[in-house]
This record gives sequence, structure tokens and C-alpha cells, in this order.
Amino acid sequence: MRIFPGLIEARSIVAAPWVPDASLAEGSSSVRTEFLWATLDCAGAIALVTLVWRLFPSKYWVTGELSARIDGSITPGEKCVVIGWPLQIDGRKCFAGSAVFSESGHPVAVGRSIWFQEK
Repeated sequence: MRIFPGLIEARSIVAAPWVPDASLAEGSSSVRTEFLWATLDCAGAIALVTLVWRLFPSKYWVTGELSARIDGSITPGEKCVVIGWPLQIDGRKCFAGSAVFSESGHPVAVGRSIWFQEK
């Protein structure tokens, strides 16, 4: 998917430009929904890796749940922005938010993920 989020320290988020390849549409005029979900998962994970998990360097984490709201579509070749941010830490659980914005700046997909730390 070629998404490489970087830290924006002033905002405690990660962000990346994203121009989806035509292969993510496979015969459709829009990027397939599962790739939007994968993008949300990636952005949330990178936010936690960058901003939270460095506090727990020897621990492993797994996705517990990913919920998303898809409000639109993205065309292959469209210049998008992907962001992720940590929401909270609750014991062995970490929560992250993520979003994909269209070239016009509208949110197309918004997600929330829960990650669990190994025992």
C-alpha cells in the first residue's frame, strides 16, 4: 500500500501522503473497502509504535478490534492524507484513532482500534 507515516510532534500524531495505486481498485473506479480498512489499521499501529509503545520496548502487541466508518470513496491516483493518533492507555490495552482524507480534505474513512499487550 506504500504508506509511510511520520511523526508530527507538535500534534502527537503520525501522518502520511497516500496516492493509492490502481491495483487497489481491481476493476472498480474506487479503492476497495478492505484497503481502506487496512490503511486505518496501519495508521493506528504506527501512531502507537511511534508515540506509545516505545515506553514498553520488550512487549508484543496484537490487534484486538478495529471499527471503522467509511463515508466515501477514493479513486486510484487521488492524493490523500492518512493520519493516526493514540487515544488512551488502559492497563494492557492501547486505543488508537485513524483517518483517511480525500484530496479535497474530507474524511473518507475513520477508525478506532484496540491493541492488547502480551502478558
